[in-house]
Amino acid sequence: MNTERFQIVVKMKSFIFFLDGILVNYPKREHVLKDAIENDALTILALIYEANSSIDRKHYLDKVVSKLSMLDFYFEKSYKYHYISRKIFDRVIFELTSILKMLYGWMKYEKSGIYR
Repeated sequence: MNTERFQIVVKMKSFIFFLDGILVNYPKREHVLKDAIENDALTILALIYEANSSIDRKHYLDKVVSKLSMLDFYFEKSYKYHYISRKIFDRVIFELTSILKMLYGWMKYEKSGIYR
């Protein structure tokens, strides 16, 4: 499978690598929040792969939406407690929104039944 042609995977991988640079600066006492961000980001990537190879894509895509919402919350909390700057927060929200738009486009395509 050529994942470079599957843009949502490319975007999510890029976001995960971007997160690595951010999470290094989190306080040690916030290891639970840091781990939740890492785990959910990797889970999203895994769910995207599973959705791509599954017949029942809707189930996986719905889970991706909920995990993206949780990431949004984690970063809102991170910004509120000053673990990240406004600039980083804005970039994260922009990236999450871009991924979410791609996901909704995929869901709309699946719902249309054009591929059948």
